Amino acid sequence: MAPFSLLKATQENALFSGLPESAKRRLLAQAGADVFAPREYLFRQGGGVDLVYIVCSGKVREYRESPAGHAFTIETHQAGDVFCKAALFIEDACHRTHAIAESRTQVVTLPAALLREVLRTEEVLAERLLASLAQYAFMQQREDMDPPVRVGSFFGKLRGIKQRLRSSAVNDRFDGVLDIYVPVQKT
Repeated sequence: MAPFSLLKATQENALFSGLPESAKRRLLAQAGADVFAPREYLFRQGGGVDLVYIVCSGKVREYRESPAGHAFTIETHQAGDVFCKAALFIEDACHRTHAIAESRTQVVTLPAALLREVLRTEEVLAERLLASLAQYAFMQQREDMDPPVRVGSFFGKLRGIKQRLRSSAVNDRFDGVLDIYVPVQKT
């Protein structure tokens, strides 16, 4: 696996792109770069949240353990994902999950306290972080939907897309027909 640079990790991440170079330098001055072996923990449930993670390569699995000791995967993170973002807004936050490398994983770590400071002065970063958290909340809400409600929500969104295409000056060739291909795998 090729070595990675902190600067490249932030330049290629949508959350940090567009930040002024001075803000990037401020973040990178205190950023860390870590490599985790498969099955090595990034953090454990109950530990304090003091870092935000950017996955550069590899895969991280977040999971919780039941009182009976069963592991339940909550989320997986791959290259480009930023996680532990919500904890930026929770004072004395503790990790609600364990995070373990599923493969050889390279991450950039940013001190949460520093990121909070930068958020106060960098509107672009604050807006992107808010959008990212809103998207995550939406996805979580969608996962809690019953299948018929989820399908109905999907088709409702398609209707909105079709209406936007119909009124779009860019797509003057739209004939009102929207073909939908749904890959279905029978099990």
